[in-house]
Formats: sequence, C-alpha cells, structure tokens
Amino acid sequence: MDEIVPLQAQYIEPVKVSSISAVEDYFASLMGSTRDAYNKDLREFARWLGHDNIKDILLSLINPNNKGQVNNLVLRWKTEMLSATLKPSTINRRMSALRAMVYSCKLAGIIDWDIDIRGVKGKKYKDTAGPGKDGVIGLLNQAKKTENKTKRLRDVLIIRLLWDWALREMEIVNLNIEDINIKEKTISIRGKGDREKISLTLTEALIEDLSQWLNEHPNKDQLDAPLLI
Repeated sequence: MDEIVPLQAQYIEPVKVSSISAVEDYFASLMGSTRDAYNKDLREFARWLGHDNIKDILLSLINPNNKGQVNNLVLRWKTEMLSATLKPSTINRRMSALRAMVYSCKLAGIIDWDIDIRGVKGKKYKDTAGPGKDGVIGLLNQAKKTENKTKRLRDVLIIRLLWDWALREMEIVNLNIEDINIKEKTISIRGKGDREKISLTLTEALIEDLSQWLNEHPNKDQLDAPLLI
C-alpha cells in the first residue's frame, strides 16, 4: 500500500474563485425552495438593472471597491418596491437574496463588505386562531358533499393534514406517495429548514382517509408521484 503523504507536505495551488462560482456554490447549499426563490428574486433585480441574467450583475457589481454603489442600488431597489406596494415579506425576501449573493462572495474572499440596507417591517397578524374546531368540522362536511369522488377524497385529506398535524402548505405539497406507510402507520415529512425527513405516527382517522385516497390516486403505482394532485 502506498504511504499517504501528509497534507502539510503537499503544495496547494491557490484557487481563484469567481463571484459567479461563489454564488452558485453557496446557493447549492441552500434548501431547494429557498434556492429557487432567491434565484427568482435575483433575476428580478437583474431585470430592474437592465441585465439579462444574474451573471451579468455579478460581473458588473461584485468587486472590492463597490460597496457604496451596491448599497445605493439596493436602497433604490427597496424604494422602487415600496412604491410598487409590494408586500413586506416579498421585499424582505428579495433583499435577503441580495444579501446572500454578497455574503457568498465575501465568504470566498472576493470582497470584504456587506449590504447594510435593512428590510421593512411587516404588519403583525393579530388573529391567528384559525377557523377553530367548529370551522374545521364545517369544512370537512362541505368537502364530503363534493360529487366528484377523487376531488372529495383529496380535499378531505388536505383538511385532515392541515388540522390534525398542523402541517405547512409546502410540507403537504412536497409529500410523495412513498412518504406514506399504511402498514407502519407513519407519514414522513420534511419540515421547514430540515434536510432529512422525519416520521410521524398517523391517527386512525387519517389512516382511513389516506387509504381511501391512495386507492383512488391516478398514479398510485408510482412511489415518487406527488401524494396530492
């Protein structure tokens, strides 16, 4: 067996990282939904600047001496979005995408500055109680009256997942058939910010609803098919 050469004895060729590769590498480490949203937001910023794609703004804006110019552009972008009456959540997400772009280049040693422009404050929701038990029962009863069997079973299941487990919208949308194990009475979900799925024990009512829906599912033999269509 050849002897392993200690790392300190080797010569490491310095690697020059471009702003484009730095952003691509950093974004690749993000969750899929976050990565897609950030890429979309950066494309919007590029279009506002009159560029065709994200790479153009990286090449034109990211350099060690551009802190003032970039912060000024971000401030104007924020002002434009406020004038367009975009939601605070949309504005803040777009600005987060810009911060992530700049931060990834800072991590790579290309620049030593950040975006200093703050986001906007959103209104706090005062009533987050939801429909309550009676309201959910009403929704279930209404869904059960749907004549189309496929739609009826699907809608009842969605209400069950939202109410019984308090799953988020994207957690439900991202479910596949393979995430349901009727025999083991479990459902596997990927929570917000989680990279691995976790298994939860199903209630008897949910098992019944899932079984009925899976029997009716148009693609029930495809394990990687979306659970809900």
